[in-house]
Amino acid sequence: HEINNPLAIISGRAQMMLQKDHPETDRKALELIVDQCSRASRILTDLMGFARPALPKKEVVNINAVVYATLGMFERRYEKHGIELKRDFAERLPKVLVDQNQLQQVFVNLLINAEHAITPPGTVTVSTTANPKRDKVIISFSDTGCGIAPEHQQSIFEPFFTTKKEGEGTGLGLSLAYGIIESHQGAITVKSKVGQGTTFTITLPIADDVDAVTDTQAPEGDMETSAKQNGKRVLVVDDEAQVRAVISDALHENGYTVEQAENGIEALEKLQSGHFDLLLLDIRMPRMDGMAVLRAVAQRLPSLPVIVVTGLASDEEIRAAQELGVRACVRKPFDVSKLLTEARKALEDE
Repeated sequence: HEINNPLAIISGRAQMMLQKDHPETDRKALELIVDQCSRASRILTDLMGFARPALPKKEVVNINAVVYATLGMFERRYEKHGIELKRDFAERLPKVLVDQNQLQQVFVNLLINAEHAITPPGTVTVSTTANPKRDKVIISFSDTGCGIAPEHQQSIFEPFFTTKKEGEGTGLGLSLAYGIIESHQGAITVKSKVGQGTTFTITLPIADDVDAVTDTQAPEGDMETSAKQNGKRVLVVDDEAQVRAVISDALHENGYTVEQAENGIEALEKLQSGHFDLLLLDIRMPRMDGMAVLRAVAQRLPSLPVIVVTGLASDEEIRAAQELGVRACVRKPFDVSKLLTEARKALEDE
């Protein structure tokens, strides 16, 4: 919390500045700030996951939809870095029993590693299929990067092992990925050739007694923030004043009317005294935390869409929030465009 909030403030302000015209040198400096904030947050997430691994909460899902949602986070990023992202999704795959949040953590790690391995131009290909018996689903991530030396391949899933330069990685990402896939009774393997690229293959058992899915992938949505929101009223609740300010400014610039609250008690008072179309809520706050607010909202204002914006909420807290009707969870430091997209989607669902 004490680290992610400052990162969210720095990254958010830099992202908002990037929306304006700047000399190329200034623009590159701002992009570097955003990238390094994201990097620091990923390191923190890896360290927390290694120190405090969560038990998976599994549900039956369409693996294509989970992969597709993860790739959406990387489309612009890859394009900016000269990397082509290709998809090859098999149709009518059997469903799998997985923890979506944990599986996305694995996919994100592999996609980031692929980006780091490629000297542009390059290609990352993500494919899904089933084995011949159709009792397992296979997800592959292939890149045209630098490859991994044979003597390193047997060690890459070990904690703290890394082939990156000092300061460029914790060596925990693939170890965490291995543990997550193992907890799903699956397997993750690697094939690589120096100078040609690397393929990570994940194999997961299918869920018992479920029908095959029909859709190849989730419907492709508009990645851009929609037109101005015509004064939709949003309540932003966070104990950090500068985090509230970053979120509020981004919303104001996109046509929302915004009010702020610094804790749960103040939030409930504002919700009781006025109408709001959307609630953006931190989880960990003094006096009254976000979970208490969610329980009250679920009872008093069950139709009010809520998005959690958090830096340190555990997987268990996120799941509990989702059970109380939360539409989305955005982790600090957040991508401003993603936050705006989630806000738009939450309002469109109404």
